[in-house]
Amino acid sequence: MDKDNNEHGVITFGPISVLPSFQKQGIGSALIAHTKKIAQTMGYKAIIIFGNPAYYHQFGFENAANFLSFTSIKRN
Repeated sequence: MDKDNNEHGVITFGPISVLPSFQKQGIGSALIAHTKKIAQTMGYKAIIIFGNPAYYHQFGFENAANFLSFTSIKRN
């Protein structure tokens, strides 16, 4: 729900994982970029991702608690 009390659908995914032998090749970044593009094309206003905030913040994700007036989500 936005600040004007309008509801918006969200999509969720995560965590993303890549086999260790394929890490550091941009595969995880490509998966996230592709997922964000699909979500935008489908009209989603937000993505909720589960995983390590330290990793996902580099892709522009923020803690959900920053957008919710009430939550049981712990701040990271």
